[in-house]
Amino acid sequence: MRRPRNGITAGKQLVVPDSDEHFAYIAGYTEGGFPYGITWEEMRTMAEEKPEIGKAPKEPSDLQPEPIVAFFAGFGLVVEVKRNRGGLSIFTLPDRTPLARLMSAGKGDLVEVLWWSHRDRWESIGDLGGVVMSLRKALQYVVDDKPGCFGFRIF
Repeated sequence: MRRPRNGITAGKQLVVPDSDEHFAYIAGYTEGGFPYGITWEEMRTMAEEKPEIGKAPKEPSDLQPEPIVAFFAGFGLVVEVKRNRGGLSIFTLPDRTPLARLMSAGKGDLVEVLWWSHRDRWESIGDLGGVVMSLRKALQYVVDDKPGCFGFRIF
């Protein structure tokens, strides 16, 4: 069965994502019946901010190794931070075990947190896209290790 250009097929029915005058995509409804999702303005902003394919993201000037080393030292963890291909890879010492990788998300101090997968490479966390947050929250996210993908728990 051919996939239509504007929609998703479910069996033989064409399923078109919900939208209205406020939302370009309605992800769902609250218990009170109010829609939530991506607004038309957010959709336009996302379309304007398309990353250039084939170019490495620019590194924000505040994404420096020293504060990251100091952050983990506060938890008694000795790490080495290496700058490589638009991001910072964090390794535990002395054995240089990969811990996490921070890639610039291109907006302010937002970074994507990657983990060292069982495939022996850095990968995004989750099936629906990467985990993107501020640098401070990203470091705390690694320490908390709630998804259990960083291979240790400090506390």
